[in-house]
Amino acid sequence: MLGGRWVPAQVTDALYRDGDDSSICASSARMISESCAAVTQLDVYRIGRPSGAAELVERRIGKHEDGRWIAVERFGTEELRSERGRRETERREIP
Repeated sequence: MLGGRWVPAQVTDALYRDGDDSSICASSARMISESCAAVTQLDVYRIGRPSGAAELVERRIGKHEDGRWIAVERFGTEELRSERGRRETERREIP
């Protein structure tokens, strides 16, 4: 399911690189947030069910001079925080 609608598995497969748990979009957002000094907070949201609302799963706050985050808070379940786990769960629900 994507946006509440059934789509072929190939559609979601195109969003992931082999061997990488993060989607291409999530990897790009993380890379930009870590390399740009102006970004001082990053909120990561996931959707646990095709018809569900986005839930906050991680908040990164403040940066050291070398770009590392000062604080990382995690929320929700491990399955919700894992993009690959969420993706495989959705795949099982497709008729």
